[in-house]
Amino acid sequence: MSDKVLTPTVVKGYYPAAMLELDIDPSAHRFMVIDRSNGSLLRHGYKPSHTNVKKMFFQPTITTNPNLAVILLDDTRNFNAVIADGVKLQLVDINQVDE
Repeated sequence: MSDKVLTPTVVKGYYPAAMLELDIDPSAHRFMVIDRSNGSLLRHGYKPSHTNVKKMFFQPTITTNPNLAVILLDDTRNFNAVIADGVKLQLVDINQVDE
């Protein structure tokens, strides 16, 4: 796994993180998050069954260089895959984010 995946750093109760909040199309089943600079897969997972929103957290340094691509996949192959390129993440305090 990549060094961009979140490892907590404590600074007086402040946990900075880069947040990616995906609003996943109801037709999609899976998602992939890729680092464009080297092609590495940062995250791969399934759409949550109870919601279309998925929140993921990465190292805060990833916010300075928006080099991510997100791919949404339909396992039934009724729809083509969709890609969002140049995705920017939001710098947040992980303690202040509702899951």
